[in-house]
Amino acid sequence: MCDKRKMALAGAFAVFVLASGLVLFHNQGNLQGRTGFQLELGEREGAETEIHSDAGGEPLAQESLYVQVCGAVVKEGVYVLPQGVRVFEAVEAAGGLLPEAAMEGVNQARLLKDGEMIRVPTREEHARTVQEAGAAAGGLVDINRGDKKALMTLPGIGEAKAAGIIAYREQHGAFARLEDLMLVGGIKETLFKQIESMITLE
Repeated sequence: MCDKRKMALAGAFAVFVLASGLVLFHNQGNLQGRTGFQLELGEREGAETEIHSDAGGEPLAQESLYVQVCGAVVKEGVYVLPQGVRVFEAVEAAGGLLPEAAMEGVNQARLLKDGEMIRVPTREEHARTVQEAGAAAGGLVDINRGDKKALMTLPGIGEAKAAGIIAYREQHGAFARLEDLMLVGGIKETLFKQIESMITLE
């Protein structure tokens, strides 16, 4: 009777040990699964964070202007200049003016645009241009080539309006029609009709 009771207790103890081992093994498996999932999730989150930080990128560099400077300057060439520079600064970048340079017909305060060419004439070239403009088409004033003095020979065109004509063609290019002269500030239809027979285009 005593032996049977001992055997029953031993069997119950063995079952308890086996059951405890199974429970412990199951819990460890779940813990490893959860740890692996958390590690994988952490790696994914880390990767997403890295991509997000790279997506910001670096700030774009300030745009530059490519400007050709030629003529009566120390060093002709193409110069890379920052936005907002003016004609006189481009001339300075080219080493400055030569002694024979003539800047009378050049608006040195004008803002530059990308791809422009600035040509500084010599005094001889400038004088020849003035003579040709004054003598063109039987004494008509060429509004595309005339300098300030030639333009001021027209009635109603003073120094300010002559400077405005030169500034307009430097910024927009040559006049395509005589009527385009009215696009210049201060030149209205009445004044244009007065000088229309005295001007020409080349």
